[in-house]
Amino acid sequence: MTLTIGEIETETGMTRANIRYYEQEGLLSPRREENGYRDYSAEDLVLLRRIRLLRALGVPLAELRALRDGSVSLSDALGERLAALGAEREAAARAQDVCRAIRSDGATFATLDAEKYLRGDFGAPVPPSDAVPRVACPWRRYFARAFDLALCAALWTAFLALVCRADPTRGRAWPTAISFLSLGAALLLEPVFLRLTGATPGKWLLGLRLEDDRGRRPSLAEGFSRTGRALFYGCGAGIPIYSLVRLWKSFSACRNGEALPWEDELTLTLRDRKKFRPVLLAAAYALVLAAAVLALLAAQFPPNRGDVTVAQFAENYNDLAAYAGLSGQWILAPDGRWTERDRSGGTFVYDLGGRPSDFSYQTDDGGALTAVSFAFAAGSGAYFEPPVARMKLAALAFALARRDVPLGAPEAVGREIALFWAERHEFSAGGAQISWEPSYEGCEALPDSAAVVPLDEGEMSYRLSFQMTKP
Repeated sequence: MTLTIGEIETETGMTRANIRYYEQEGLLSPRREENGYRDYSAEDLVLLRRIRLLRALGVPLAELRALRDGSVSLSDALGERLAALGAEREAAARAQDVCRAIRSDGATFATLDAEKYLRGDFGAPVPPSDAVPRVACPWRRYFARAFDLALCAALWTAFLALVCRADPTRGRAWPTAISFLSLGAALLLEPVFLRLTGATPGKWLLGLRLEDDRGRRPSLAEGFSRTGRALFYGCGAGIPIYSLVRLWKSFSACRNGEALPWEDELTLTLRDRKKFRPVLLAAAYALVLAAAVLALLAAQFPPNRGDVTVAQFAENYNDLAAYAGLSGQWILAPDGRWTERDRSGGTFVYDLGGRPSDFSYQTDDGGALTAVSFAFAAGSGAYFEPPVARMKLAALAFALARRDVPLGAPEAVGREIALFWAERHEFSAGGAQISWEPSYEGCEALPDSAAVVPLDEGEMSYRLSFQMTKP
């Protein structure tokens, strides 16, 4: 048997808005026809009647979800409701006694002695029938927030590496910068998640939900205000030392059941305490970490893949040099020759030496590169560094342009060159043969420090021939 929304309204005595609300909250899932209309079953009708009864008894939405999921029994839920109703009844009885006493005394507002009537616990607040208990669970809340910030950090890491071409692993300032960027992203994104779903990814993973006593999710303005206060008073806005102090104070207050500075009429509820949620959080952490690592590995590959031309090789080289922070005074032009960087913007570029030696290229009939080589030479009186960085960049720009190269190949190529740059060596990568041969006169190499030093005060010279070929 199927029923329309109109028939469901008649049978349950509920308004269409109420029924739609319970659908949005996930308590009801009617079948949809191809035309988009909902078809309600007899089971949906029974479920809505149960929801209406329990809501009339004052059972909160969080308890309804737990009842539907089977994590709470009906007997336990009604036991808690009976206890709450008993407390309300006692508070109401005390309030009636106070009202009678005030009228009997003939007090007016101007002469009302509030302290007299507040004695005897008359001033204890009466909890609303649909109140949702405040969630303590400090560790659950902490890890939910930590996961959200870790997710923002992973997204920023990927964006900086893949789009901005900045290596977040290079330099001491990047971790701090990413931390503040993550706080900013959380401030902008969290209110949107709270408005749409009542939870953030971290809260959803750990079964937390933010809503008021009527089950209403926060508006964007409320979410923005709450998130801003939580990031400042709870996380210390990422400020060193202060953030640790704020985390400890917030943890202690939450553990003791105190209201936190960012909490108001919106209450954080716990949908369930199922044992799989910590496992789910650990798996999500692993996925986020893997995604960040994959982004960093992918960023080490050149932008042009496949059979590259001279111009594409030059673009690959310049891009990888910029990512590694090795862009100097000279960059490769589209014709593959070195050209001075444009300084019209007033940018100062420090360069240790003169113009680098040009690359030599060989191409096939279609213009695709088949070989790249260069020669390097330095003699007495000239300060120089062995071209280890240029060897690595050239290998990445040429040999690793193939699309079937594994993600770990850039690290392997860099390690191979770093280990054997000071001696004659040959290896293959990305289907290309890479080889070099150095020669020393009056000097020797220090492999560990990537330096060449003279043996005495006499003449010295250093030469290197480097080449890469594809079949």
